[in-house]
Amino acid sequence: MAKKFFKKLTVLNDFIKQHGNDLRHKILLLSVKKLMASKPALRDISTIAIIMPTKGIGDGIIFSGLYKYFSTLGKKVFIVCSERTAFFYAKSPYVSGVVTYSDDISRKTIKQITAERIDLAIDMYGDDLRTPQRIRTLYALMPEYSVAFNGNGISRGCFSHTIDYKKLDTHLTDRANALFDFLGSPKESINYTLPLSGSNDDAALNFLQHVKGKKICFSPFASNFNRSLSAGMATEIAQKLAEAGTSVILMGSAEQLREINVENSKVVKLPEMTFFDACAVIKACDLLLSVDTAFVHVGNALNKPSVTLYNMEMWDDFTINIVFGPNYADATKIISESYLVRDINTEEIVSSVTTRLAAME
Repeated sequence: MAKKFFKKLTVLNDFIKQHGNDLRHKILLLSVKKLMASKPALRDISTIAIIMPTKGIGDGIIFSGLYKYFSTLGKKVFIVCSERTAFFYAKSPYVSGVVTYSDDISRKTIKQITAERIDLAIDMYGDDLRTPQRIRTLYALMPEYSVAFNGNGISRGCFSHTIDYKKLDTHLTDRANALFDFLGSPKESINYTLPLSGSNDDAALNFLQHVKGKKICFSPFASNFNRSLSAGMATEIAQKLAEAGTSVILMGSAEQLREINVENSKVVKLPEMTFFDACAVIKACDLLLSVDTAFVHVGNALNKPSVTLYNMEMWDDFTINIVFGPNYADATKIISESYLVRDINTEEIVSSVTTRLAAME
C-alpha cells in the first residue's frame, strides 16, 4: 500500500515539475473536495458546465444534442472552450454562457459569465495530454460535483467521479448514454444541431447563384498532414469530377486553396466567409466530400449525403474513423489502409462521388 502511495506521489511531483507549481494546490484542494462531494440527483441540478478547452468545432457539433437535451430539461448549460471555438457555442440557443479558456482561468473569469453556483461539471474526454487544462478549468469552476471519462491518476484524483468507458468500436456520442446511466436519466438520442440563420442561407445562395447543375462541396484538407489529401490529389479529383459535369466548390483556407489550380469553370473556390455561411453552402449543395471531420459532422447535422475519407489513426486505444466517424446513414466512408488519407486511390474517391450523385437522379 505504501509503495503504491509513493508511486502516485512521484507521478504527481513529476507532473507539477513539468506543468507548473501553481497546479499543486489546485490538485490538493480538488482532491479534498472530491472526498466531500455527494452525487446529486438530476432533478436537483440547475447549472451544468461542459469542459471543452482543448476541443475543436467538430467536437462541439458531436455533443450539440447533449446541450440541447440538458437545456430542454430546464438546466442552464455553460461551455468552457478555446477562444477560437467560442463563436460556435455563443450562437447556440441551448447554451446559456461561454467561458473562454486561458491558463490563468479563475473563479473571477467564471463569474463574468455567471454568478450562479455550478452544480455539475462534465468532461466527456480523458486524454492524458490535456490534464493541466482540465485541472485549471475544474478548479476555476469549483462545481458541487464533477464527472469525467477515463483519464489518468491525477484527473481521477480531482474529479468527483470517473466513468470508465472502454467501448473501442463505438462512436463518441455513445458516451452520452454512459453519462445518462450514471445520472439516472433515460437514454436519449443526441442528434446534432447546427444554428444556421436566414442570413447564412442568403450568403450561400448569393455565392452559388451562378453555379449550375449538381454541386458538391469538397474539403480536401484537415488539421494535420495524416488526415489531409495532397494538393495534387485534390486537383486531380476536382478536375475529374468537373469533367464528369459536376460543379465542385473547393473548401479550405486561402493559402491551401492557392495550391489547387484547375482550369475548368465548374471548379470554384469558396471565398473567405464565416463558418456558418460555409455550412449553409454545404446545405445548399447536393453532396459533401470531406477529409475534415468538422465538416463531416456538419453533414450529419444537415443530413447531407456525403463521401467521407478517413485513415487508420488512433486516439489512445480508440480508432478515429469509428469514434469520430460520420455516424449517420447517408454517409459513405472510405478508409485508408494506412495512417495517411492520401493513400486512398483517387479513382475510388471519384467513383464513390459519381455513384452517389447518379443515385440522386
